[in-house]
Amino acid sequence: MARLSTRSRVRSRGQPGAGQVGSYLTTLGITDGKSIVERGLQLRVNAQPVGPQPAIVLTPSFPAIPGQPVAITVLADAFSAVAVRTLTLDGVALALDANGRVLFTAPATGLYHLVATATDLDGFTSTTTSTLRVRDPLDQSAPQVRFDPGVGGSRVTNTIVIGGSIVDSNLESWTLEIARSGGHAFRAALRRASGPVTGTLATLDPSRFAPSFYELRLTATDIAGRSAQVSTDVELDPAALRAASSAPSPISPRPSAARRSPSPGALSLVQRVRHGQLRRGVGRLSGATCASTPTCLRPDRKPPVSSTRCASAHG
Repeated sequence: MARLSTRSRVRSRGQPGAGQVGSYLTTLGITDGKSIVERGLQLRVNAQPVGPQPAIVLTPSFPAIPGQPVAITVLADAFSAVAVRTLTLDGVALALDANGRVLFTAPATGLYHLVATATDLDGFTSTTTSTLRVRDPLDQSAPQVRFDPGVGGSRVTNTIVIGGSIVDSNLESWTLEIARSGGHAFRAALRRASGPVTGTLATLDPSRFAPSFYELRLTATDIAGRSAQVSTDVELDPAALRAASSAPSPISPRPSAARRSPSPGALSLVQRVRHGQLRRGVGRLSGATCASTPTCLRPDRKPPVSSTRCASAHG
């Protein structure tokens, strides 16, 4: 225990290791020799920097109407206490009071993007976002959604355009999803958007999916929270496109070249012998040709004789 005067300071330093991640409770005591005062101090070791945790609270929490004041409060919690809080609405900074609150009156219907930041005493900053919804009090119906007539029941072998429409005067968002028919969960979103659309909703490439029957689902939600949904079935068969592209193209047969007998001078020794055997029925061999070969055949198809005997026989 350290004894401190009214102007004394005690500083303790340490470098925690990776195995010391966690929270530690330390007791600090001060005494004047007669009495002692003790306070607890919590120390926390983090593996990574941890900033404050901000949050945006809207009052009322449900969608407002134009001209209605909305209280926007920025709450934040930090281990080392919060030093600064800020708020922007569609990129414009709003001044917060000491409690981190501001009153905002929306001039028109729509969606207003809120961004809040909080900075703690250690200098770490964190950000959070939210949306202020201002609905149209004259809009009493849900969005109108539909697919074009040619989409449902089609067999898709190549990339196509999915047509349809989403109509609403106070639309918040819409989503086009796809899933296998038969109760499979919708996990693949072809497109998400926030504005009304008439015409092209998305493009569908069947090569991204296994051949099967699929369900397309179009969902739209307005600012007041009303939703509408429509679905249709299609067959995706990218294998048909691959089979058509891999089919061999017709090729006209190449004319065969006329078969010619090689000249005896271009043949090897054994080939010339065989060539002479093939041509033995054509006619009598000349003396020069017969003399240039080691063996020859008699015109009367008798067994071959030596070149010397053949020359004497033809002489």
